[in-house]
Amino acid sequence: MSRVRAAFALATLCGCSPEPLVLQVPFEAGDEAAVIAVEGSGVHEVYALDAADRDAQPILRSIEGWRSGRALEVTALFYSRPLARLEIPPGLLVSDRNGRRALPAATRARRVALEDPEEIAWSEATTLPPLLADLRLSDASAVCATVTRTDRDLGVGDAVPVGVIHDGAGGFVVVLASGPERRVRVVDRFGTRTSTVVELPAGFVPLTAVDGGGGWIFLGGGVPGGDAQVLALGPSMEVLAAAPAASEDAWPRALVRVAGRDVYALSGDGALSRLALGAFAPVLQLAPGARGALAADGDVLWAIAPDAREVFRVVDGVPTLIPTELDPNFQSGRDELTTVAVMPGGGTYLGTELGAVMVLEGSVFRVAALPTLAASTVRALAPFAGGMAVAGRAVVEQYHPGRGFCDDPALLGINTEATYAAALDAGAGAGASVVVVGLEDVFGRTPFAAELRPGL
Repeated sequence: MSRVRAAFALATLCGCSPEPLVLQVPFEAGDEAAVIAVEGSGVHEVYALDAADRDAQPILRSIEGWRSGRALEVTALFYSRPLARLEIPPGLLVSDRNGRRALPAATRARRVALEDPEEIAWSEATTLPPLLADLRLSDASAVCATVTRTDRDLGVGDAVPVGVIHDGAGGFVVVLASGPERRVRVVDRFGTRTSTVVELPAGFVPLTAVDGGGGWIFLGGGVPGGDAQVLALGPSMEVLAAAPAASEDAWPRALVRVAGRDVYALSGDGALSRLALGAFAPVLQLAPGARGALAADGDVLWAIAPDAREVFRVVDGVPTLIPTELDPNFQSGRDELTTVAVMPGGGTYLGTELGAVMVLEGSVFRVAALPTLAASTVRALAPFAGGMAVAGRAVVEQYHPGRGFCDDPALLGINTEATYAAALDAGAGAGASVVVVGLEDVFGRTPFAAELRPGL
């Protein structure tokens, strides 16, 4: 949101229909900008706006569910310079966990505690709430890098990517299920033409791949009419786990390594399992469906249910359902969860089918960025240029905490969709590059790979 109005519409609920209460932000002569924190009734948000935009549409925020008698606190910091000179982006601000810039010193601060809609009195704020005091802004020099793109001809036709893995040496491997024999083709690194075909056990169909560590690649899938399996590709072919499968819905569709050792699998029938002693040890039963995703943060496991409506935090086998701001959209089928990713030192994020990016704030996933392009999707997330690459249909966008999406996405092409992404360089630093893979022509099912680097 680039233009906002200096007012809040607060829905007051009583025995009758809700009536809006408009709270004006008290700009004075000499004020050029303001940063506003809203806390209470389940709301914890920070906004920035220029005084020149105070009358622009739409309104800044409509806060639902506030009742008279329940405290809602608003703190406003005022500045004598506009946001551009302060290097603060307009609209919703999300704290950058890697950021080192605190909010600049304000010329004055005001606070109001709303408990009764008939009594609105701003007073001087002598201390800042943690929501403002702890807010960190992105380094402006690391924001919205110019992107250099290098494409890679994977040299295969009828193939479907099932994963892309950082090889630990500045390169990557793309794992493809190709041909009527459902073989796996491993394509190594940009700048080389290495392509290795790995013969799989008879009938095995790979659906997902993950880095197994030590040069191994783990493949999840199954044999029609037979077992669900996880295989290890390396110096030899090994079966890590196998179990009878009543249908293909029981085959692993997502794999992840937690804390670098335990391997977990999520199947289309909703079973979350840990690989133990060559078998699948059940951990949690989720709602079945066609999607689902896994990610790990140390010993914390994140799981999106295959029905794409709920996300769980799992610690020592104990799941906790984490709510999101978009839960009503997921439950009504108007949107779907597509991916979950953990950025090193930068938080936990979700992506959705309709292009939203959410970040974990406390115990709730809150919207960090709304889609900027028509028909946006989020299929994969990876650290990139101080923020992250958001890969999906037709484009790869750059996102930065506290600033949102950059203006110029990297175009992939019509009918092109990126499905996997991996950072090639260490950490989430400003110099990290990312590789995305997917289908270059979703009708012809031609696989592609593209590496994105910050331009010089």
